[in-house]
Amino acid sequence: MKFFIFIKLVVLLTLFGCSKNDEVQLQVILKGDYSGTFKRTNSETGWMCSSSVTLLITDSTFAGTSDQPYFPAIGSGKIEKTGIGLNFINECCWPAHFDWSLILSDKWQLKFTNDQLRLWKENGNITDEYILDKI
Repeated sequence: MKFFIFIKLVVLLTLFGCSKNDEVQLQVILKGDYSGTFKRTNSETGWMCSSSVTLLITDSTFAGTSDQPYFPAIGSGKIEKTGIGLNFINECCWPAHFDWSLILSDKWQLKFTNDQLRLWKENGNITDEYILDKI
């Protein structure tokens, strides 16, 4: 019985010990300048629109631009790692004349492979996706 308690304790310590290390590792991997595309699709109608974007990620901040006004609205702010992705806290003041769901904010799923960063978020039949190459 003591052996099983010991094993559980080791597993818990390993899990909690790894989370901070993984977070630091992820920050180091993601840190850099990115260039690529933003795409919004509607799976119900087949509609799709895209734009060229740039994104700068530091240890805990982000900033970016798009070649089309407010599509998307990237701005700048803080960035946090979540369980399965990133949480963007946009600190810009935005005017009211565009769709605020295009602002880079809130939680996004993340995949990073071979210097390519993919961020995506689904809301009903709408999918927003960034595909960015590290430059």
